[in-house]
Amino acid sequence: NVVLEVETISACKSGGAICGFLYGGTISNCRTLQGTDGMVSMGYTSYNGDHRVGGIVGYISESSRVTKCTNGARIEGLNSNYNYSRMGGIAGSASSNSVIDSCVNAGDIITSSKYIGGICGTGGQISCCVNYGKIKADNLSYRVAGIAFDATIEKCVNSGSIVLPMMSQNDCYVAGIGIGRSVKYSYNVGEITGKNAQYTAGVCVSGTCEYNYNAAQLTGDHVYAVCNTTNSHCFYDTQMSLVEDDFATAKTTQEMCQLTSTNLGANFTYESNMYPRITGLGYTPASVATASPVFLYGSETVALVENDFTMGGCSHSV
Repeated sequence: NVVLEVETISACKSGGAICGFLYGGTISNCRTLQGTDGMVSMGYTSYNGDHRVGGIVGYISESSRVTKCTNGARIEGLNSNYNYSRMGGIAGSASSNSVIDSCVNAGDIITSSKYIGGICGTGGQISCCVNYGKIKADNLSYRVAGIAFDATIEKCVNSGSIVLPMMSQNDCYVAGIGIGRSVKYSYNVGEITGKNAQYTAGVCVSGTCEYNYNAAQLTGDHVYAVCNTTNSHCFYDTQMSLVEDDFATAKTTQEMCQLTSTNLGANFTYESNMYPRITGLGYTPASVATASPVFLYGSETVALVENDFTMGGCSHSV
């Protein structure tokens, strides 16, 4: 039950605004706010081991729990090109038996960290979490996800944009939700630009992918609308994503809004003229906004509308 306005917090090993290292404990109902020019950052250090920095906590282990926490502070790590540097909106890293539940990140993440996640850099069991923060990686980043890398993820949403530079590593993976392990009952509505990455996917790269969808624009050299491998009950909006995916089912925006529990299961709420919305996130303005579609005319795509669109029967170039 802590509310902290962050000015500048600099960590050289494991650091967060609330706690650096959580061992077998619980953090709940904590919130960080963006100060005047505040941020949580990975500082300059000669230490070349594991570096873990998060908006709430650096590292959580031994069945620890982080629940109902919100980060609003910017996360930076411009000197974090160490082999094991990990940064996340809520936690830098988590052990496989630790839990992150019902948390929100609204802080932007700007870093060269090897592993980057909108909620957690690596690991953990993550559920009912949302990332709204923008992620901007650089050419040293290796695994970049809207929620987390190497985590078990259920009922999560990413609406923050993810941007990699033109010169990113050719073995870099980028995903809207997760990389490795499993992703279920989740969706991505954040635009992704994965230049030169080996894989760019709207929902996940590798691992189990079930009952998910992507409704955001994707750009890159090797792009998959949902996942780069076989998946089950996964869908994508062809008018928004602009890429094809042999492993998932293509739908128009209108068809996406007509999906039912037969398609995506019972963990979604289905409403007229809305994308399916995760029931566990509650009915809040923010959660509703992530499931609000943009209906384009006929079969138009977002790429066409960016250059030319029809309004009132007249063609207008923009």
